[in-house]
Amino acid sequence: MSDTRSRAELSGAWHDLVWISRRVDNHAVVVQVGGEVDLVSAPVVDGQLRAAEALVMPPSPVVLDLTTTAFFGSSGLALLVKHASRCAELGSRLRVVADQAAVLRPIAVTGIGQLVDVVPTIDQALEHLR
Repeated sequence: MSDTRSRAELSGAWHDLVWISRRVDNHAVVVQVGGEVDLVSAPVVDGQLRAAEALVMPPSPVVLDLTTTAFFGSSGLALLVKHASRCAELGSRLRVVADQAAVLRPIAVTGIGQLVDVVPTIDQALEHLR
């Protein structure tokens, strides 16, 4: 298992809005995002999801852990749509781990939950791999 942690490369006051870690877990790739996913931080999250898609071994999933995300805006929702499609092209699936209203509500209201698997824990996202 490998672990890569990186502070978002954002300028000025936006630097501390988001942090991201990425690890490989039994052929799946887990990307954990903490803080806020908005217009400013979305490109950093996008880059980490692209890296995860390059590492994943289909049919294992790319898992996006948003349990420590306090704000999930429209830019984050757009990322889910984009990367659900990219994962499907790879023969994989995007799974989202979320357990709080700040993330679950926008996913439910927009219907994006139809495109991605949404589960409350990492264990549930990875259960078929163990």
